[in-house]
Amino acid sequence: MKKKQRTDGQVTGILSPLLEKFRLNKAAGYIEPHNSVLDIGCGCAKILKILKEPLEYTGMDTDKEIISVNSIRFPTGKFYCANIENEKTAAEDHKFDIVLMLAVIEHFNEPEAVLLKLRKMLKPQALY
Repeated sequence: MKKKQRTDGQVTGILSPLLEKFRLNKAAGYIEPHNSVLDIGCGCAKILKILKEPLEYTGMDTDKEIISVNSIRFPTGKFYCANIENEKTAAEDHKFDIVLMLAVIEHFNEPEAVLLKLRKMLKPQALY
């Protein structure tokens, strides 16, 4: 299988763009207008291109440059440069309807601890 080196250092396979599009569309189907969304590992915040407004969107990623660009491209969103696994962020003081982690959980050393931390950030009526 042919693999390609991305500018962020990740190696992607030939089917990666197709799988990414499938994941984004599937996730978008669960998000309603006016939902508050926390997107862990938001990358370029591609999901915002397919979601309906208005929406309270918070993106989190470990790449400072991506967060800086997202803040300019999507001024209505909030963006944090942090690793949810081992850093406290202002986002933890909020409650969300939905937490997205699209192709991210495999990057954590202790995924169970991250999931427990994120569960505390969900509103009581949130789906998980």
